[in-house]
Amino acid sequence: MSYQRSWRPGPYAGGNKMLIVPRRRVAGDLLLNLYSGAAAAYSLRQLRTGVTSVVRVRRSSDNTEADFTATQVTDGTLTSWVGGGNNGFVRTWYDQSGNNRHATQTASTDQPRVVIAGSLVQTNSRPAVDFDGSNDRMDVPTIAFNMNAVTVNIVCKSDTSNTVFAFASPDNNRMYVPFVSPGNYSVGYSDSASKFAFGGTAITSQYLVQLAAGSSTANAWRNNTASTSATPSSAPEAGNSISIGSYKRDSAITNFWDGTIQEIIFYTSDQTSARAGIASNINGHYAIY
Repeated sequence: MSYQRSWRPGPYAGGNKMLIVPRRRVAGDLLLNLYSGAAAAYSLRQLRTGVTSVVRVRRSSDNTEADFTATQVTDGTLTSWVGGGNNGFVRTWYDQSGNNRHATQTASTDQPRVVIAGSLVQTNSRPAVDFDGSNDRMDVPTIAFNMNAVTVNIVCKSDTSNTVFAFASPDNNRMYVPFVSPGNYSVGYSDSASKFAFGGTAITSQYLVQLAAGSSTANAWRNNTASTSATPSSAPEAGNSISIGSYKRDSAITNFWDGTIQEIIFYTSDQTSARAGIASNINGHYAIY
């Protein structure tokens, strides 16, 4: 919740007094209202005016599925529907960009959880999707893009320092945001899985990770701290194997994400000029750093 100062009349010795009161979230605060043009956007909070359901959940008790709004995720509606002691699995993570590129997982054994044993999954007191590190993943529809016109913003937390991938496209040119391996936390790009490296300290912390590449430079940021920039690749990426929670869209692969993911905003354009503003909006909601 954000706050604002407000002058209110009252029976104070000095007359009116300035109070600090909660500020209602308005349409102008929504990330995609401020920074439009995303190719795909997944979150458990509302990102754009007009969005209704943000997630479709399957409950373990009878495999019934239902859609939920961002408010219903947090106000107890979702957990009440799932039921005490039951699990709620993510069948569809709705794309809030307006492009209908919904992330899906039809195999019940591969679906990540948003409710575990009747309790909402949360990271830093905000709703999250939990990936088990064994086989959980979600498939993203094909999104073709150029490696010198791409921006990714993801809020995630790894529970392991083993080799895992949160948001990945390994087709002709790699894009791993982020890539966790023993001793290093990095963002993979173009010719290197660790193109932008952040070292091995606090690997299992919650982070906002960003990748932005344009015609002249490419770089990655972790909690608004930049890596060392690199020359961007101009190669096209087929984008037909983008996956959330795994190396690629293939049930036979290994290296599944073990931890939580809360938000992914993906642009097929260079958003370097807007990156800091996007980071501020995201951090304002999740209070990561």
